[in-house]
This record gives sequence, C-alpha cells and structure tokens, in this order.
Amino acid sequence: SGASEDVEAAIRKVCEMARPASPNQISVGLQEARIDELARTIYVGNLNPLITGDHIREFFGAIGKVSYVKVAGNANHTVRYAFVEFEKVESAKAAFNLGGH
Repeated sequence: SGASEDVEAAIRKVCEMARPASPNQISVGLQEARIDELARTIYVGNLNPLITGDHIREFFGAIGKVSYVKVAGNANHTVRYAFVEFEKVESAKAAFNLGGH
C-alpha cells in the first residue's frame, strides 16, 4: 500500500542521512572552506621590519574584523610580508582596494 511505501522511503532516507559522508563529499566541503578562507585573505608586502602583527591587526581592524595575521620573517629581515585574514569577504575586498596605502 501507499503508506508502507512512504514508511520504507522514509526509512531509506534516514539510513542515507545516517551514513558517514564519503571522502569526496568531505573533500568538496574542505575545498569550499578553503576557497572561502582565501577570499577573506589578503597579502601585504614590503613591510618595514619594525611592523608587527599587532600593528597590522590595528591598521586593518579599521576596515573590518581581522581573524588572523601571519607575518613572515622578523625584524632582522629587510623584506617582510604578511597574510591578513578577515571575518568577511567584503572587508578583504575593501583592504585590497587600499592598494599600497
């Protein structure tokens, strides 16, 4: 009858939802998360060796909430750069549009 077919279909759906995600599904999810992270991250180059992560966080914090700052090198390096990750893509775009300021 129609009711038993509906119950069987519902059971199949529940069993399907209870199965762990396939590696491909996990991989796609990780790729999407990585793409989002990259869209919220900017590269800042030619930093003065005395600039710290706190300086960068404070400067870009005026544009949007900064999630993460990674500065490469230390004060002994003549050329330094950083990656700045924002919480929102819009903030990263606004920061990118500063273009050398």
